[in-house]
Amino acid sequence: MHQPRKRESKIALTLGLPALFLCVNPAWAEFTLNWTSDTGNPVFSGTNITQTDDGGNDQLIGGQTPFVYERVLDGTTPYYHLIVGDPASGFAQEVYIQAGFFGQTGGNCRGPVTCAGTADAIGPTVSASGGDTAVAFGFEGNGFDPLSSDATSSGNSSGNPSRVQMRQLVTDGDLTVDFVKDKYLEKPSITNIIDASDLNATVIIDSTGNPLNSAATASVVTNTTELKGANLPPDVSSPNGGPSAVRFDMATDAPDAHVTAGRYSYAPGPGPGGSGGTYTYSEGSANINPDWSSYFDAGEANPWAYPDNRPTP
Repeated sequence: MHQPRKRESKIALTLGLPALFLCVNPAWAEFTLNWTSDTGNPVFSGTNITQTDDGGNDQLIGGQTPFVYERVLDGTTPYYHLIVGDPASGFAQEVYIQAGFFGQTGGNCRGPVTCAGTADAIGPTVSASGGDTAVAFGFEGNGFDPLSSDATSSGNSSGNPSRVQMRQLVTDGDLTVDFVKDKYLEKPSITNIIDASDLNATVIIDSTGNPLNSAATASVVTNTTELKGANLPPDVSSPNGGPSAVRFDMATDAPDAHVTAGRYSYAPGPGPGGSGGTYTYSEGSANINPDWSSYFDAGEANPWAYPDNRPTP
């Protein structure tokens, strides 16, 4: 359970009139990324989903990826909380993203007088990402075209990272990839480890303390590789001429390394909660909005409520 630090969230002004409650931006305190629901009764939790098709017909579909969806509060600031998958299965992702009727005073309020009092009172709203204009198609959210590269319908690649916490863990035998962004205003840290019988390779980009709004400082990088096993060149310095370990450590073997990891910045954009902003890189650029449909596995029994935009094999 998340226990926010004490903060001031409302200011009462008594000027011979009824008190006016004004929302102010809170001093942010982070949630805990632990693959656990923060409420006793999430909006949705389980592996069975109800799909509603274009004709308004409901169909219960079981055996899906474990999924938790709930609305929670950090003080008076509402967040969507999503958990997809299970670390034990080899894939899990947990996300907190700020929600609210952005544009109201303070950016978090349901109206000009009151702030959200309970998580359930948040109601249908937008998050700090694009995709809200999908309502123009007659549907709420991005269910109409979830893999679109057009953020106005899908919201993909549009989120304001300074209003997001997330972790994604992928494990597959010898491989572990752990993406952790546990601070709103800092860049994510990424750990990539291969630990196999013939190879041990570690790449860690530690962005602890590296702010999102500056590209001036590179993140701390660990990069080591070791080849193991019998099929290695002989160690001529060894008395018995046994196999020689082959090692590389960037810290000692690449004294002139030019590190650019973490040297980028994000400037908030015009969308809800500062979404749709601009990433600026110290060198070159990156495609942060690829063809998302290329990641779709047509061989899986993946239900789509609106199949018009389902990718074809």
